[in-house]
Amino acid sequence: MSVIEKSLSFSSSGLCDSIENRLRYIKDAIPPTVKVLAVSKNNSAEIIRHLNNRGQTSFGENRVQEALSKQELLVDLISLDWHFIGRIQSNKVRKIVINFNTIHSVSNLSLATELQRVAIEEQCERDILLQVKLSSDPNKAGFTSKELLQDWHILASLKPLNLIGLMIIVPLAASLRNRRKLFADCRKLIQILDLQKSSMGMSNDWREAVVEGSNYVRVGSTLFGNIILN
Repeated sequence: MSVIEKSLSFSSSGLCDSIENRLRYIKDAIPPTVKVLAVSKNNSAEIIRHLNNRGQTSFGENRVQEALSKQELLVDLISLDWHFIGRIQSNKVRKIVINFNTIHSVSNLSLATELQRVAIEEQCERDILLQVKLSSDPNKAGFTSKELLQDWHILASLKPLNLIGLMIIVPLAASLRNRRKLFADCRKLIQILDLQKSSMGMSNDWREAVVEGSNYVRVGSTLFGNIILN
């Protein structure tokens, strides 16, 4: 069975209650070019430690203060790779730059330049992805294709930030077919801009995102919901 067939045939109903088995099922269904971001919001530092001890290194957090509290408790785990994937508030920019390796949700030019300013002051390099909005959705932030191309001459020169790719969150009401189309459109835009990475797919559509070439899948409830620790 091909990687694509494995991804599409994966069924959440086949998951058992062990978080280790859930993670194993997901990783078995994706190619090695795809990284699982375990979205650990509302989950304890103990659970993150448990997964890290079993080989999971990359964790995505949405809320700055919650994440910082966990990071303090897990400072001994040097392999942890922290990603910020939530909406970025201007008063939290410095904390995000200092405490996260990768920032996925850079949704406008003003925010991008503010992240750059703080990164220069803090003398730290960070990988970033620009959040794009490729369909009409008043509940989602992000660059439209037009805005992205219009601002590209600035966005492409944000050192010491390292612009590695694009991130997309599709509308909740979108059908799986439309989700795949949006993922494909995002991937095409990445190719046009000669970027490397795509952050596409969450618990309810990571399979479709993998088929369309995602490099990061942000998995929360599928992994952490009603878990049993082994």
